[in-house]
Amino acid sequence: MFDADLKLEYEILYQISKNNLPMGASLLSLKIDASQATIGRKLQELEHKNFLKKESNKGRIITSEGKKYLKKLKNDIIKSQNVKELIKDSNSFSKKRLLDILMVRKILERETVRMATKRITKTQLRRLKKIINLQEIKVSQDLLGDEEDLKFHSLLARISGNKVMEQILTLILTQNGVYSEFSYIRKKLHTSIVKDHKGILNAIEKGDAELAANLMVSHIDKIIDDVNKYFEEKND
Repeated sequence: MFDADLKLEYEILYQISKNNLPMGASLLSLKIDASQATIGRKLQELEHKNFLKKESNKGRIITSEGKKYLKKLKNDIIKSQNVKELIKDSNSFSKKRLLDILMVRKILERETVRMATKRITKTQLRRLKKIINLQEIKVSQDLLGDEEDLKFHSLLARISGNKVMEQILTLILTQNGVYSEFSYIRKKLHTSIVKDHKGILNAIEKGDAELAANLMVSHIDKIIDDVNKYFEEKND
């Protein structure tokens, strides 16, 4: 609902503003889920628009115009999320439908994360870390972090190497935006799954496939609890 190009601009400006230090494409690529080349092109665009300026050879810093633009982007993202939440309120999945999806996810994702742990590369591990870091930032800003949730689970399925399970899981996660539904419910209940994602990733990094699988099951069980609680409160 909010343009991907604008989201990247927001992420770049936010990181540079937050660190309050000159940053280049190589450093930003460690924090943002985008390639160094893509970030480099966007840095040039933002500098051309006077939102960034070069600080010798150390990288770029944000300008006063850039800070104004960052504030505008944040407001636009929040407005976009509010629209998304209104849509969720009027077109919510049934409780049974959500629980059925989660039961299937629990079976599939227990296996995909187990296989992913045995196959993951250092590059893929770094990408998962970036996704979680970005999700943590968005959640801390009272945003859903739903797209990062989808990326995290989808990437694990891809890393597993089982194309059939990846296709089934992708279909389940993306049908009618159900991944946003789970993020929306967690936001309403003021719960977060970032800590769960970090725990799963830590087990993967250690190469402990069984622990990663158990943590994934526990993670989805928590979402099941959230769905049950959400509908109980909704029906009160």
